[in-house]
Amino acid sequence: MASWSKRISLMIDISHNNLITPEDPDFSDFFNLLESYGYKIHLSNPKARLNSNIFENIRTILIGVPQNSYLLLDEISEILNFVRKGGSLLIFHRYGGDHIQKTNLNELTSHFGIYFENSVIKDSKNLGKEVLPLINSFSFDFIMSDLHKLVLPGTCSLRLAKNAQYLCKSNLTSWVEIFNAHNFEWNRYDSSETYSETFPLAAYAIYGQGRVICIGTPDFLTNESIFGLKSLDNQKFCLNILKWLMNPVSQMEIEDWSLQQLGIISEDLLLLKSEINQFHKIMDVLDKRIRDLEFKFFSEN
Repeated sequence: MASWSKRISLMIDISHNNLITPEDPDFSDFFNLLESYGYKIHLSNPKARLNSNIFENIRTILIGVPQNSYLLLDEISEILNFVRKGGSLLIFHRYGGDHIQKTNLNELTSHFGIYFENSVIKDSKNLGKEVLPLINSFSFDFIMSDLHKLVLPGTCSLRLAKNAQYLCKSNLTSWVEIFNAHNFEWNRYDSSETYSETFPLAAYAIYGQGRVICIGTPDFLTNESIFGLKSLDNQKFCLNILKWLMNPVSQMEIEDWSLQQLGIISEDLLLLKSEINQFHKIMDVLDKRIRDLEFKFFSEN
């Protein structure tokens, strides 16, 4: 079992022009909260890549909205290894997802079955503006216990796959606007094209021996009185998340994840087998075509 100092150590990524940093006064309430609960804050080297050396003695990594910066493939690999071996990962994005923020978080989060969409959630039930949606549609997971209402300003929606599970969703009074890169406009998404009229806004996943939480906005952690950390149940939500990320993954959860990976591998093998069979069929057709052409050529000559 990890030592207490490791269990409460949290590394803030500041290597990718991140929105969430201790130097930003807008997030002072959040970092004061962390300090009051005994968290030891570590910062990544802003001039260096993320790597396993700086993850030593770290329990949780927080990646808060990289902007105009991209994670390198070796950084993604190092983060995945960190989580797989028992680390925790907390990721925040923002309205417009990767496209607006000019980053590639989905290349990392897709490994957990979580995708940030190029969207923004709006709701007629709000705290004064459509981009300040009131959220009261929660999962039954204990992470969301004792919560009644949240406000998640400027959040993007999530798309879930694999074993990822939602923590909270938009309400039936909400809608999604998708950023159109061709005309640089926000277009309202027609939810009638899907089976759902609500959209995940925060989600979690088990990955190997580690835990992951992804949330479509960091702005509920700010000092803003209307929609920030001290608004509604936002602080309780934050503390529940941090508590869940600190706890080790159970053996049952690890076994479930392993079985799922075997299922994914089996599906990939079946797909590969199907593609190989299709390739053989194409080669047979080409071979027959060549033989027919050869026969025709020699017959005429």
